[in-house]
Amino acid sequence: MVQKVSVYTTDHASSVLKTHKWRTVANSAAYLLPHLKPGMTILDVGCGPGSISIDFARLIPDGHVTGIDVADPLDEARASAAALGVNNVEFR
Repeated sequence: MVQKVSVYTTDHASSVLKTHKWRTVANSAAYLLPHLKPGMTILDVGCGPGSISIDFARLIPDGHVTGIDVADPLDEARASAAALGVNNVEFR
C-alpha cells in the first residue's frame, strides 16, 4: 500500500550535493547521448547542483537547457554555469 506524506524534503546535506557535482551526462545519463540533436530543448527536473544540466548545455550549444529544482543548490548551479561561460542554460 502506498503511504501519502504531507511533506517533501527540499534540500540536501552539503555532503550529498558535493557528491552530485561530479555527475556529468557521460557518467549519469549516457543513454541519452544518441538522442541529442542540434538546437533541441532539454528540461532537467530535479537538477540539484546543475552539473548534468550544464553538461547538456555544453553538448548542444545551439540548444537550450532548463534545470528545475526546489532546493537551494540552484544559486550554486547558476554560479557554476556563469563561471564556465555556459549561457544556454537557466535554473528555476
